[in-house]
Amino acid sequence: MKKYLKLIEIILAMILLISFFLPWVYNGWGVSWSGLTLPLILFQYPAQNVMTVNSDLWIKIFCYLFFLIYIIPVLSLIIIIQGIRKKNIFVYSLTAGILIYALLIYNIFAWEHFVFHEILYGGYITLVAGLLLIITSVIKYKNNIKNQELKK
Repeated sequence: MKKYLKLIEIILAMILLISFFLPWVYNGWGVSWSGLTLPLILFQYPAQNVMTVNSDLWIKIFCYLFFLIYIIPVLSLIIIIQGIRKKNIFVYSLTAGILIYALLIYNIFAWEHFVFHEILYGGYITLVAGLLLIITSVIKYKNNIKNQELKK
């Protein structure tokens, strides 16, 4: 079962990597943004241009912290490479999954509205893959604890 969980994690990491380039968010003006372009677009958002002197500090912090989103494809590549090399990928999988939801929660609080009506299929694929990465990581961790207890 351990072998299959690692294979599932590798496949989920591939899905996560591909979905990073799919449309995540619809802005209401006929334009959709992917995970790749989203942090850069935040600096050009016309309603709250963060590059002006009069911008709220919270908005600037939000936009700069959203660059953490670029860690997701990096972690996906690490999961794929380390998984193929038969190395431990527990920490990377768990971190990637948690980071996705941390950014989602941060986004909800920063913009003070519920964002699910703006999310497109790439965003939903990312959310599902992130959740499944967390679940498979926890299952693998529990299996490892059981195996260690059986060895004692």
